[in-house]
Amino acid sequence: MTEIIQIIVLSSVLVLIVLMLITILTLFFVAKAPYVPSQKKMIKSILDSIQMKKNAKLYDLGCGDGRFLIQAEKTYQIKGIGFEISIIPYLFSILFKKIEKSDVQIHFANFYKKNLSDADYIFCYLYPEMMEKVAEKIKKECKKGTKLISNTFSIKNMQPSKVIAKNKNQKQNIYIYEF
Repeated sequence: MTEIIQIIVLSSVLVLIVLMLITILTLFFVAKAPYVPSQKKMIKSILDSIQMKKNAKLYDLGCGDGRFLIQAEKTYQIKGIGFEISIIPYLFSILFKKIEKSDVQIHFANFYKKNLSDADYIFCYLYPEMMEKVAEKIKKECKKGTKLISNTFSIKNMQPSKVIAKNKNQKQNIYIYEF
């Protein structure tokens, strides 16, 4: 019996190591951004500053563990859709979604290959070099009035419609763009 337990434990450890390696390789070669979750106080500050309409469609690009979408759904009853291409954060998002009994949709997919045309709001916490590409995608695909909410990073050569300045609840600025 102990041999079976040892085999199960060893197999579990090997699976975790493989998943970690896949995540590291995905982050390095595909995602081009590490998993850095938005802080709960930051999420609250953003949601308090932006009055989202009930049933609005919110996309989270690189949604990580899904915490922003889930909290936005609780606060405003939005329809949330997230995209994540790193396996570990994606698996956490599915777990958190179940724990929170959330209806948000989270896809293991590259958001650059997805249609965002029905977005009312788009949230992201991506590096500056990715933000310009996101802005181009939104300009091409999204309807007039779509709002982009960027945690920490602004878009080069674009003027935000609003900046939520850093304060005691948030360590970085939040940039809001209207397209």
